[in-house]
Amino acid sequence: FLISSNAQDWSTNIRNLAIIENNKLIINPNDKNLVDENDIYLKVTDSFGSSLIQRIRLDVININDPPYIDRDSAIELQENYCIEQITINEDSIDWNLDLEGIFKDRDPQDSLIVIPPYPLPSWLEYFPSSDTTGGLFQGNPLNNDVGEYTLKWNLSDDSGGSSTYSLNINVLNVNDSPEIIANPNLSELGKYINGISQVDEDSYERISLDRLFSD
Repeated sequence: FLISSNAQDWSTNIRNLAIIENNKLIINPNDKNLVDENDIYLKVTDSFGSSLIQRIRLDVININDPPYIDRDSAIELQENYCIEQITINEDSIDWNLDLEGIFKDRDPQDSLIVIPPYPLPSWLEYFPSSDTTGGLFQGNPLNNDVGEYTLKWNLSDDSGGSSTYSLNINVLNVNDSPEIIANPNLSELGKYINGISQVDEDSYERISLDRLFSD
């Protein structure tokens, strides 16, 4: 027994569709491109070389697959839920993250619906792609933005399938050197004349060093 998809190229296997094993025809369609009508030609040859060909027509019905996240750095914690961890330093200039094209759907007739995270941190901007399959992040986190942020995208299709992509951004503190305060207010020491503090002998004055340095 041999099989073919076009009645010309014969073997015991039609890729992703059917195979002959132990004189049995096993049909196992596992490719979205096969959704629709398919022909299987079955050829039998006897010991004298006589052959017959039988055509079998199959209508492969699509089984919906949920949207998925196509990104190597994302980890699938559970079915249809992916998470990614990103660490950046404060004061990163023009930081960006390219997420273009990571949201996909295997079903050819499905419409992919993507709901991006909202609201975003004030230091971060998101520019979705025109086909909603991803986007681009840009931002400049400052000292006040140090901390952890969790952003989630919810994906769905026409058939009710859904998935989630969670992006965790950790903005790390970078130590800033102390700075001298220019023209500090020294009025706590008493009279201040021509840029010089006037302190009486045997007096007791004090000033907070926060008026002289900042960190």
